[in-house]
Amino acid sequence: MKKKSVTMSDIAKAMDISTVTVSKALGDKDGVSDELREKIKQKANEMGYRFSYTSKSSKEGFTFNISIVVAKHFINDASAFYWVMYRHIVELLQKQNYYGILDVISESDQANRSMPNSVSDKKVDGVIVLGQFDDEYVSELLDLDIPVVFLDFYSSAPTPFFQTASSALICLQTIL
Repeated sequence: MKKKSVTMSDIAKAMDISTVTVSKALGDKDGVSDELREKIKQKANEMGYRFSYTSKSSKEGFTFNISIVVAKHFINDASAFYWVMYRHIVELLQKQNYYGILDVISESDQANRSMPNSVSDKKVDGVIVLGQFDDEYVSELLDLDIPVVFLDFYSSAPTPFFQTASSALICLQTIL
């Protein structure tokens, strides 16, 4: 059964206020006190309301997508460790109302310093890197204008890496 999306009308009914008031508050428009605006935003978050990325009312511009980057040679086997990691990360992202986009990087992509389309097209709010990449590719990732977190990674260069998917998601939540 498909989960019903939360609407502004649902939030309005739950708070016993008008849909117009909810719309103004979520769109950061005049006509709503700061106190009520914060209460509405808090209720919207609790209920799982999501802004449409293409909506003009969404000034924040979040995509609710996270790129999960992994080298192709790490996931050749269907039972590979990184498939398990990917599945776990996606489950954790879903609990935060985010989507995980798997971006598989070939050896030639890495050698040519090609970023995943989801990243270069600005379709993601952050990147989680699984496994090892060469220092030059890592440098390119770190030069992006979005948060990048490394899991199961080692480097002589200073990088923000974490040992567990949960700690990486906590870091991304803080950054976003």
